[in-house]
Amino acid sequence: MATQFTISAVDYANAPAALQVFTFFFKKSTDTSWTLISNAANVNTDGTLAVPLTVTGLTPGSVYYIQGYSNCESPIVAFMETVQT
Repeated sequence: MATQFTISAVDYANAPAALQVFTFFFKKSTDTSWTLISNAANVNTDGTLAVPLTVTGLTPGSVYYIQGYSNCESPIVAFMETVQT
């Protein structure tokens, strides 16, 4: 069972013309509040993060939600992924 996850890329519906800055949060499925991972993650036009983000110290066998959005969008459209450790 895993005790960490890494965010290394996002999928764009339409590739942007320039680098995007993203904000990412995560939370355990049983938690009520979100934890900030980064509010300044640089994402290249191909969707790869300039520096992948790793979250450690997770509880094995638990479900975690990851939320992210581009700081360059208006209005903000968030996406969410679910991972199980």
